[in-house]
Amino acid sequence: MVFVVSLAVAHYGEAIIDQLTIIKYLGIGFLLYLAVKLFLAAPSDLSGRTGTAPGFIFAFLFQWTNPKAWAMASSTAVIAGPELFFLPALIYQIVIFPCVGVWFWFGDLLKRRILGTPYERYLNRALAVLLALSVLMMVI
Repeated sequence: MVFVVSLAVAHYGEAIIDQLTIIKYLGIGFLLYLAVKLFLAAPSDLSGRTGTAPGFIFAFLFQWTNPKAWAMASSTAVIAGPELFFLPALIYQIVIFPCVGVWFWFGDLLKRRILGTPYERYLNRALAVLLALSVLMMVI
């Protein structure tokens, strides 16, 4: 997705950057909304919880409707500009791909140790503040 958005910036140049900037700020608003929801979230009720995780195809297709992904892709594409259109996708492959494994491992650890405990509320609030602060990187 990042490569496709960067390719659009390279092809259309300045004409698309204004639209991507609008998408970026809509994504910032959505991230702040998620931060508030997370900050105010009640602890999980784990009784009777069943279900399965979404599959690869769902996750792949979801990125095209995910406002956070659009904000991330448009921000980096606009920063790199038309001349360096390949750079955001390359950096994301090198940096983010290995982080996904750590994210899965840490998420599983948190699920086993924190969910359903009184500490969940503190974790939610700390993560909400970090999410809100991360928006600063998109603005500055």
